[in-house]
Amino acid sequence: MLAQLIVRNLALVEKATIGFQPGLNVITGETGAGKSVLMGALSLLLGERAEKKVIRSGETQCSVQAVFALDAPEIINQILEEAGLEPCEEGQLVIRRVVKAGGSGQNMVNDEAVTLNLLRRIGDALVDMHGPYDHQSLLAPETQLRILDAAGKTLKEQEAYREPFLERQSLRARRVELEGDQETIEAQLDLLRYRVQELE
Repeated sequence: MLAQLIVRNLALVEKATIGFQPGLNVITGETGAGKSVLMGALSLLLGERAEKKVIRSGETQCSVQAVFALDAPEIINQILEEAGLEPCEEGQLVIRRVVKAGGSGQNMVNDEAVTLNLLRRIGDALVDMHGPYDHQSLLAPETQLRILDAAGKTLKEQEAYREPFLERQSLRARRVELEGDQETIEAQLDLLRYRVQELE
């Protein structure tokens, strides 16, 4: 769950720190109160492209930081390990993004620099944002499979199955490569037979 969100110099917000509790958290307010700024801050953390105009007027940079408390960090840890990063300690994940008016910004996960693509991958696994006409991840087969596996508590079995499965896939690909295209092989044989006849 999202435990804390810290916003500095984003749009009209100079500094805001918001803590969240387990269960339902509701952010309300009149039009212009800043609800959409918070959603924009979260979108930045999840890999959305940043434009310089999001920086508060008169400032040279803005930053957004989120602390996530993960009850089941296995999926996030797997993404981190694939990227060569350390897994979350005690289920805590800290994402920080800095957007600068001049030069490139910074994307950090647990104090390690990461790419925007990695932020998106982590974001897809962490947060599902819904609004009018927004894409809903519940319709994605990968998400449905992940939910089903989580409900069935099959992570241990998946880990045991993953390596033999990948090895089998690799061997099948190698077999196809070695067998080659049958039509190409037949054409080569015809050519070789013709050359043998010519030599004879």
